[in-house]
Amino acid sequence: MRASLFALVLTLAAVPMMAEARTITPSEAKDHAGENVTVEGVVADVHHAASGNAIFLDMGGRYPDNTFSKETLANFPMWIRWKPRSSM
Repeated sequence: MRASLFALVLTLAAVPMMAEARTITPSEAKDHAGENVTVEGVVADVHHAASGNAIFLDMGGRYPDNTFSKETLANFPMWIRWKPRSSM
């Protein structure tokens, strides 16, 4: 009984993680704060913070005119799926 209950709880907890995140553009990101979405667009610039502890990916333009920026700690792996553009 306990094993079945544990398996049910574990399964129900995993359901939200299995949901596919909706894909949006960098300019739409401001309207989806707190939601689980995928922002897809061209990375215009990549730079380090002055402290060297963070990396910023600018999308929708270069800082300070970018519409979206992703910050990640420099010593953590980046969980970003890169899709290279085909050559023109």
